[in-house]
Amino acid sequence: MSGVPSHSASPILTDGQRRHLTASLDLVEAALNEMDRLLNAGNGTAPRLLRRQVADHPPGLADRIREPIAQARAILAELVQELGLEPSRASSRRMLQALVMSSIVILEDSVAAKLRAYGEVHPTLPGVLDHRLQRLHDGLVAIGAALARDEAEPAGR
Repeated sequence: MSGVPSHSASPILTDGQRRHLTASLDLVEAALNEMDRLLNAGNGTAPRLLRRQVADHPPGLADRIREPIAQARAILAELVQELGLEPSRASSRRMLQALVMSSIVILEDSVAAKLRAYGEVHPTLPGVLDHRLQRLHDGLVAIGAALARDEAEPAGR
């Protein structure tokens, strides 16, 4: 077997090349979407408590790069069409589970005792911080449990 798929839309790509291009071009598309989001000052997203988006790009930049972004998207669309690339499936359940697990690990590394690695810990910090981090942790565990419990149920019910 030559590794070339039987996919009629693009006999010039192997399966591995198709997967690589799909993943790579998906990242480029995500970057273009992020550029749009940044230029629109995060419109439509929930405000964050620990990060403020600063629109410090030069005046008129959005107008100057709107067309190059549109052209880049058009080129992506041409490649997808000509090479017969299919969108990969991103499981929201798996993404949610990954977000829960990574957040739990971050919280476990943020308790007062672990902050000693960054300097002396004030004696009152464990009383202020640790129980609240534990509550956050418990909430994330509950979210993870709900995801695991619902895993057997088919999506779209």
